[in-house]
Amino acid sequence: TRDPLPGLPHRALTLDRVSPALKTARRRGRRAAALYIDLDRFKQVNDTLGHDVGDALLKMLVAALRGALRATDTLGRLGGDEFVVIAEELDGPQDAARVAENILNVARRPFDAEGRALFTPLSIGIAMDGDPDEDAAALLRHADTAMQAAKSGGGGTYRFFMPEMNAEAMARLEIERDLRKAVDAGQFVVHYQPKFAVDDLRLVGVEALARWRHPEKGMIPPGDFIPVAEQTGLIAAVGGAVLREAMRQSVEWRRRGLPPLPIAVNLSVRQLPDETACLPLLAVIEQEEADPALLELEITETTMMDNIRQIIPALRRLRDAGVSIAVDDFGTGHSSLAYLRKLPITTLKIDRSFINDVEDDADSAAIAATIISMGRQLGLHVVAEGIENIGQLAFLRRHGCDMAQGFLLARPMPAAELEARFGDGAAWRRADA
Repeated sequence: TRDPLPGLPHRALTLDRVSPALKTARRRGRRAAALYIDLDRFKQVNDTLGHDVGDALLKMLVAALRGALRATDTLGRLGGDEFVVIAEELDGPQDAARVAENILNVARRPFDAEGRALFTPLSIGIAMDGDPDEDAAALLRHADTAMQAAKSGGGGTYRFFMPEMNAEAMARLEIERDLRKAVDAGQFVVHYQPKFAVDDLRLVGVEALARWRHPEKGMIPPGDFIPVAEQTGLIAAVGGAVLREAMRQSVEWRRRGLPPLPIAVNLSVRQLPDETACLPLLAVIEQEEADPALLELEITETTMMDNIRQIIPALRRLRDAGVSIAVDDFGTGHSSLAYLRKLPITTLKIDRSFINDVEDDADSAAIAATIISMGRQLGLHVVAEGIENIGQLAFLRRHGCDMAQGFLLARPMPAAELEARFGDGAAWRRADA
């Protein structure tokens, strides 16, 4: 049976071919390897250009791969945009690396798909045959684990499977399992990091940040579970829980007579697969009877630009409803002035990597100053995050940045602590009060 799209052996047939390849390699005293290949941005092609263009791209990629592989290599399709190469007659890992390099070189050249020049960066995981008891399924599983490591590192490269990756994979599976339980059990809490006006350090807003209160492991930081939530599709549930709690807290502060305090909530592009996906977000605001003008949704620049056509309609609907839109980690992506003018955004957040070095690195200082100036000229608010010393704050004041947040001013904290430190009857106090 053949896969009807690229004309390759399908998953079952590919698995059937791995076992004989392993036996032959062992009998001849040679090595074999499985190279698990995944297209890094194929979903973006399908979502923005359509499945016909995606199918055309796959066909051209397969033809190019066949031309780059050796006569002894077998190419199969595992499904979707995932492929595997069974490389035989290898002397060692260096031979498998050469096969991977040949594959990556193919992907570095543009393909003309339906009149469009498209690039197809790949992530490759390599598992070498070495254990006499290892079967075909285990070899592919190890190659898949290595591919995930390559993808997590930014993609466009290859990684060899290492035994310790199994431990990492098991830990990730444990987090995924517990994460699903946490969503149902309501184990997420929200901490708030204050944002202050740079000129006089008035409290002008907060950023809502998810924290996972695990019943056995205690408080788990977002860096340990947000990537897993992204990869498993649970980010919508986690993000929804944070949004609901932030809106509930906003209403609670209003009920207590405190002045309106804008709240920024991080949004994943996975929560905006199409224009209608913004409706649940707006529904939460309505259900909590919150003011949409006090909500700002933050999306990282890189993911926003990678999914620009997909998310613009949803962002416009949110903006029309009164919600503010911020571009997070600005300066690290590839957005242009033309795109910035088209996007319904209100705020730029300078990536902390530039702020870290403004005192010592002229290039970082120039980039940060340019972003501030550009934001002001476009009528946008500019926020600098990661402020850790007085020198950085002084730089922002000299260049007219609007807002700042960072450990120098205040760390993320529960709502009760925020009120105790910065609430004063019917007012919010300054950072240095």
